[in-house]
Amino acid sequence: MGGEEFRPPAWAGSEADTSHCVCVYRGDVLLEVYKFSPRKCYLTLGQDKRLCDVFLNNLSADAVHAALVWDTRNALFVLDLNSSEGSFLNGEKLTAERRTRVNVGDVLVFGKSTRQFKIENDVELALENLEKAKAEYKKRKRDAQHDSNGSHKVQKHDQKAAKESTGPKVRVRHLLVKHAQSRKPSSWREAEISRSLADAEELVREYQE
Repeated sequence: MGGEEFRPPAWAGSEADTSHCVCVYRGDVLLEVYKFSPRKCYLTLGQDKRLCDVFLNNLSADAVHAALVWDTRNALFVLDLNSSEGSFLNGEKLTAERRTRVNVGDVLVFGKSTRQFKIENDVELALENLEKAKAEYKKRKRDAQHDSNGSHKVQKHDQKAAKESTGPKVRVRHLLVKHAQSRKPSSWREAEISRSLADAEELVREYQE
């Protein structure tokens, strides 16, 4: 359905059963809880926040994708509003524009979303579970941040210790050690060099080590 406002069908009732709610899950994690309003017999779902009660944060969803509607006998139905990617009830694709009964425990999926919309009949319990899920998420986030900070500190400490243990290093491209048989057996440190060629070679090996 395009960006048109949903109009309840003729079979719709005048109010909703407020003991029921829609719980949104990703896997086993509860993300959101949507309650029915006592003065409104339906909830609309889609990408257009202006026209929908439940925002579907998924590009495969239509502007106004589907609706959950209470009838005059206080029974709940789902309507796929001719969406491009379809709606699914317990894994079965719904026929567009045809009402389908929804019961407690049923799971709805809209378009290609990985989120599951489950019908439950204990609003207070659902809200309590939502608060627990939020608290657990915050705890995991804090723990992950703490572990990350601790790991970073250990890494910096190890780098510092390694630097201190090895001491300063000098990179040398050319090493010259003169001896008595050199063409010019003297230097700025020694006016006359008397070491032998073997002694000079030994000094070079020590520098290399």
